[in-house]
Amino acid sequence: MQHFGGKSRQASRYAAIIKKGGHESVCSPFCGACSVELELARTGVQVLASDGNLSTFMFWSKVKATPTWRPAFVTYEEYQTLRYSPEDSAEKFWAGHALSYGGRWFEGYSAIIKRKGRRTEHVHEAAVRWLDRITPLPTTIAFSHAVQVCLMPPVDAYYLDPPYRGTKDGYALKLTENVWSWAESLPGVVYLSEYQARPGWTIVDERQRHHAMQDGAPKTEYLMMRKK
Repeated sequence: MQHFGGKSRQASRYAAIIKKGGHESVCSPFCGACSVELELARTGVQVLASDGNLSTFMFWSKVKATPTWRPAFVTYEEYQTLRYSPEDSAEKFWAGHALSYGGRWFEGYSAIIKRKGRRTEHVHEAAVRWLDRITPLPTTIAFSHAVQVCLMPPVDAYYLDPPYRGTKDGYALKLTENVWSWAESLPGVVYLSEYQARPGWTIVDERQRHHAMQDGAPKTEYLMMRKK
């Protein structure tokens, strides 16, 4: 799925870079839509994909266990019910991520978008086609709910794509200092995707991206690597 902050367009390139590092196992503690993680798993690397959002874990677990499962269409009323429900579910991830504006968690209902002068965009149908393309999932990927699980098994490397901090004016592109500190405390090799270069990290990939939800100006997105 293509959305703000997503890595669908960079996935194959990032996976190739990480694979070239000779890693046999990689942990991703912020897997989200799993674009890079799935590409990496398809190369034969053992991937542990984790996320603190329980609905995210439930979605990927269901997709892996039942490759033919496809979520039903979600109406606006159902979207609102899922949004405010205290219960986690695979369907909640589908509504909150795949059917939300820009892929941002329950940012706004967008299963169907009608634009002036343009055809109606059926986002739900596009998301289902995305599921058709990625299933069945590779056997080399496993899922976990607890981010801390990444620190338990011995892995060769980490891939970090943390969610960006939100502000009332839109999306902040700078990670908080505690995320940087945590990333720099991890053992071994760490790859991190971010819009701000950081001293002590080696830039292994950089591309300019345009974001209409920002001010339209291009932003440089980096894939950085650090070895402790």
